[in-house]
Amino acid sequence: MPRPGRCGGLQGDLVDPVTAGPVPAGRLIGRLLAGLRPALESTGDWELVSELARSAMARGGSAARQRAARGSGGLRRVVDMLIAETRAVPPWLQGTRRVA
Repeated sequence: MPRPGRCGGLQGDLVDPVTAGPVPAGRLIGRLLAGLRPALESTGDWELVSELARSAMARGGSAARQRAARGSGGLRRVVDMLIAETRAVPPWLQGTRRVA
């Protein structure tokens, strides 16, 4: 029996914390964000968090990106990709000082 979240990541199913059943990741994340929206808006974080969620869903999970990199260039390509992602400055931090 397939286990939610095991290999599908953000493109597959996750476990619904209420029903304990599988649900498509996008649907579950959307419901969780909808429930958090009032609190996020009250702290001024709604725009950032909702954009980060949209971005993550569009990019896919790290495991999926690693599998794709390995398929196109082996382990070295995976390591190079992880180093590049680690060094990248996320859009919400651009213009801020980074600690080396």
